[in-house]
Amino acid sequence: MKTKYNKKKHLKKNLFKTKKNLKKNLFKTKKHFKKGGNIIGKGKDGFIIDSLSYDSYNKDNGYLAKIFKQGIFVNKELNNKLKEIDPDGSRFLQYIIPNSNFNKDLLRDNPDIQEYVKQNNFLFDNTNDVVFIKKLNPIDTTKLTKQQYRYLKKSLEILQQNNISHGDLPDNIMLDPETNYPIIIDWENAILNASSKDKETDYITFMGPHFKILK
Repeated sequence: MKTKYNKKKHLKKNLFKTKKNLKKNLFKTKKHFKKGGNIIGKGKDGFIIDSLSYDSYNKDNGYLAKIFKQGIFVNKELNNKLKEIDPDGSRFLQYIIPNSNFNKDLLRDNPDIQEYVKQNNFLFDNTNDVVFIKKLNPIDTTKLTKQQYRYLKKSLEILQQNNISHGDLPDNIMLDPETNYPIIIDWENAILNASSKDKETDYITFMGPHFKILK
């Protein structure tokens, strides 16, 4: 038996399909262009999120984005010196600075991040507010292995030999998951051509009770 053609029902069905397809495509578009991410770390100078990417610096390659509160504070002269004395970045973490400018529009699709930015008075402008860093793990400096302790001590000696004072130890030490060795981060208080007193402060901190070796 031939089914009677119902024009109204047919049009309604097609309209439903069209709406469904438009909604599906809109979801895909939003998903594709979403540039936000989860906040996985917060500090006094900014916060870290896990899903922004730039060139080969992305979550899959083990990199995270750090969003600064009032623009990037990077001493490029110091950065270049650290690259010179630690070319593979195994001892001293350096920021990777994108060539293009990032601003608040990069994060506009994530309401949680925007709310956090608003509550904490972040000031975005035309400067680069985003850098990329290797993903690191926390480390307990009171429970270092002998190998980790020696490695960290050697890192400090390299800095001292090159007249660099970090100025903010022991807090800024983390664990490189690739090598299982400690790596020094955050160079906002570092000094190039440091005085003997500045270097001595780093050394006294290192020799103090903060760093202990497991038996």
